[in-house]
Amino acid sequence: EDFTPSAIHNFRVLCEWLGAALARAEDLQSARETSLMGEDGTLLSRRLLSRVEDLLARLAKREHFAFSALDLDIETMSDAAHAAMPKLLSAAAARSLRGTDLAFESRDGRGCCILLPGAGEEEANAAAMRLHLAMEALLAQNRLEADLRVTVRLFQKAPFLEPQIQRDVG
Repeated sequence: EDFTPSAIHNFRVLCEWLGAALARAEDLQSARETSLMGEDGTLLSRRLLSRVEDLLARLAKREHFAFSALDLDIETMSDAAHAAMPKLLSAAAARSLRGTDLAFESRDGRGCCILLPGAGEEEANAAAMRLHLAMEALLAQNRLEADLRVTVRLFQKAPFLEPQIQRDVG
């Protein structure tokens, strides 16, 4: 008695709308899982970090170039700092690092990991200082508080190259 043709039509339209919304949500979730960018779109995805890190470490060893990484860990932070952190990390990386450095979300989501191909220990330590100072400046500028720690990991030292001596053959 209560099922008029109009009520049935409205129910069908509502079901189609819900089905379309669910399909869009599933497509969005799938795109996020396979995206090269992290969840906030500012850093590279943490899902790529291990693969790229391993690839660069093997390549550095084979081709004899320095390779290091920086791990920026955020120990404690306010809720406001937590919300702003992805944009702050991206801005600090852009200000302080070379164009060849790769900034990823950290594995635990509490900071970032920067891969530094071609950077030995001295360059990595300098980059760590620049990154830390850039983050401190951005935190102060935005009146946010967070405790930061930057750790340097050295995968491959720069090779020692002996000077080439020319010899006359004859």
